[in-house]
Amino acid sequence: VKLWNGEENKGSSWSCEHGMGRWHRDCGCRPPTAPGWTQDWRGPLRDAFDALRDRVREVARRELGGLVWDADDALRAYIDILLAPGAATRRRFLDRHAQRRLDIDEVEKLWRILEAQHNAMLMYTSCGWFFDEISGLEPVQNLRYALRPSELSRPFADGVLACGFLSALGQIAPIDNDYADGLEICRQLSLLDTRAKPALPPHWPALPHL
Repeated sequence: VKLWNGEENKGSSWSCEHGMGRWHRDCGCRPPTAPGWTQDWRGPLRDAFDALRDRVREVARRELGGLVWDADDALRAYIDILLAPGAATRRRFLDRHAQRRLDIDEVEKLWRILEAQHNAMLMYTSCGWFFDEISGLEPVQNLRYALRPSELSRPFADGVLACGFLSALGQIAPIDNDYADGLEICRQLSLLDTRAKPALPPHWPALPHL
């Protein structure tokens, strides 16, 4: 068996004959929809996500440098906590990766950065790219994921993450005339209202001094 590596050597996929086209351009793969509808928003949204991902990664590597021995190793090992959340798993993580005994503020900073990276992966969730309208349920969920890294990284990034991403959303034109652009989708659907959101996911109980 020889696997096709897709257009531009970006890889093949189970649901797009163009390889990875469905996730970064209007390749023509879509369910039956109204005549004239396109997915021109795919490319700009993918570019916005990629730029946000790179900036979040820069923040992570910079801020993790004084907390863990190896930032990339810690980021990969975070999957253990996601699969088995709880105090014991987090303590094992800290025992293995922390450079020293971290105080409570440093521990919260560590979880913030790692959870920001987690959401920067979730924003690429496959179903968000399958349908025609960026204001649909699935793309909007990806937008929620994308806004979360900016929120979590805000103490370390001076708001630059959110500003760049929101500016990029302002250049994306939805098909639905109820929204002027991608940024208007976030405003009307209250995606930008973070007052009710906890700083960390609900499975993170308050940690004692470690």
